Amino acid sequence: MKLDSRKELTPVLYSNMPVKAVSFTVDALCGCFKEHWHERMEILSITRGEMTVTVSDKTFKAGEGETVIVCPENTHFAVAGEQGVEYIVLMFDTAAYINSTSAVINLLEALIRGHKSIEPHIKDADITDLITKILDHSQSRTDEACIYIEGCVYMILSLLFERYSSKETVVLPQKRFSRVFDYISENLDRDLSTEVLCRMFGYDKSYFCRRFKADSGLTPSGYVRIMRLEKSKGLLSKGMSVSSAATLCGFSSYGYFERCFKAEYKITPRQYVKLASK
Repeated sequence: MKLDSRKELTPVLYSNMPVKAVSFTVDALCGCFKEHWHERMEILSITRGEMTVTVSDKTFKAGEGETVIVCPENTHFAVAGEQGVEYIVLMFDTAAYINSTSAVINLLEALIRGHKSIEPHIKDADITDLITKILDHSQSRTDEACIYIEGCVYMILSLLFERYSSKETVVLPQKRFSRVFDYISENLDRDLSTEVLCRMFGYDKSYFCRRFKADSGLTPSGYVRIMRLEKSKGLLSKGMSVSSAATLCGFSSYGYFERCFKAEYKITPRQYVKLASK
């Protein structure tokens, strides 16, 4: 399940360059970029200050000399630290680097399809040096500079796969998060508090709540309540007693169930039963 509402639709204009390299300066505690995702790859090199970054389900602070790796289709957002932040961003179409070499095909296709992941937060002097060289050469638009930059990108990818790549198949964050919704629908009679769900699926609470609302349009508790009420309607229409339906749908008491039901549907559960039986 992709966050289509968060997909960045503005195209990146590469011109004749294989990579777009841009420097940014962001004031203290200001947003560097809102939550979004795209099909290209991005590499951020912090040159001064610090930012708090979330990539997929990982939140961390990246400071001077450190690098943030954003693989294709991974959601990400960041906020500058207390002293502000300066950073370089490399943007490139990962698929454009697939050539006829079988090793390149295997590795890059696995990355694009989400079968391989790369650590989002690293500190590697070799990679930082290559990023600086790309930025320097991007000022020139000669064919020679383009070839040099392409070579640097392949070197960066090689180091990332060699030093920071997962060894096993991974599940894209969008697909992994959808398991939360599956679990809720299958376990409406259990404790589905936000704290329990975060602990069960290993998410930070603030990120979980933002992500949940982006996917569903509701808070976690609001979504659970609606799902329970919808299930209760189905049970009531099949002849189940109101108290049994309330219990099977995870409501702590009949009184609470009745208040939620009436607030949502403007009638009480017993009135609904009478209407459904006609």
